[in-house]
Amino acid sequence: MADGANKCNPRLASQTLNTLNPQLQMKMQLLQVHQMFFRSRPAIVALALLLLVAGCGKQGIETVPVHGIVTVDGGPAPESGGLVTYTPVDIPDGLPMRPAIGEFFQNGRFKVTSFRKGDGLVPGTYRVLVEAWIEPPQNMTNQGKKVSLSPPNLTIERGTRGTVEVAYDILTE
Repeated sequence: MADGANKCNPRLASQTLNTLNPQLQMKMQLLQVHQMFFRSRPAIVALALLLLVAGCGKQGIETVPVHGIVTVDGGPAPESGGLVTYTPVDIPDGLPMRPAIGEFFQNGRFKVTSFRKGDGLVPGTYRVLVEAWIEPPQNMTNQGKKVSLSPPNLTIERGTRGTVEVAYDILTE
């Protein structure tokens, strides 16, 4: 009988292996994930440091503050205001081709924004478009009346210090 006690029931052994198998598989998967994490830890730390150093926003990108005023026929800007749009035409090597806008209201004053509110323009040459609503649109049938001005290109040299002041007068006639 001692020989019978040492014998293994093949059916019982197969069932035991099948019930343990999912548990063993899960443990093995956890072990693999754990090993991958610790093996790739230097890569994760390096990526985190790179993101921290790079940061968000415009850190390190040179911008020059640009402020200005828009008038219509030499008088105040319309109550509904408008936009001054700067489209890059030629930017020095190493700087991004970043468009910018300046929004104005009744007083006509604006600050140009490229990355953050009022930060200005990246040095370079820009095509300028000034648009204002003389009569804002009311609905689909009343399109309103918009006037625009395309002044000469604005060029800001690399290394410019201080604030660049601009003035645009839109003539309606």
